[in-house]
Amino acid sequence: MYGTVISAVTGRPIVGAAVVANNCRINQSTLTGLDGSWQLTFPEGTYGTLSFSAPGYNTQIYEIEYNANLVYAGGIVSLAP
Repeated sequence: MYGTVISAVTGRPIVGAAVVANNCRINQSTLTGLDGSWQLTFPEGTYGTLSFSAPGYNTQIYEIEYNANLVYAGGIVSLAP
């Protein structure tokens, strides 16, 4: 999975936002790059939550089920202050 984290106010990328996969068979985390992008790899059939957070912003948490047919699944998450 991959995506981008942006500010809901400015629309600009959030650098260094934490992206954390929890309650999955494999717990993982990463930080967003200079363009707000992130990427994590999950095994097929993984269930859990994917959370996005950054200092000064509200955390967003999503339930996930990773499907091998959606290997390129991703999107934009906007965080509000």
